[in-house]
Amino acid sequence: MAPTPPFAAGRNWRKRASKASPQVNRRVWYDPDNDREYEPDPNPAKGTWHEIDYGRRRYREIDAGTGEPVDGGTGEGAWRDLR
Repeated sequence: MAPTPPFAAGRNWRKRASKASPQVNRRVWYDPDNDREYEPDPNPAKGTWHEIDYGRRRYREIDAGTGEPVDGGTGEGAWRDLR
């Protein structure tokens, strides 16, 4: 199991099946405080996490240390549709 998101230690994390299925068909970390799901980026070299807004079927990349959207000039921190 992936560790809890490092940017928000102390939150009431819950591990659950994603409500964004069928696009996200795996277990993710859920934060009931903001009603969002989180998972590590599949590419560990990036060192980012995905913040998933399952109600709108969108996600964005966030910094693992701060939890802020990534701004690499490539739009990685912008909300994108789930595929």
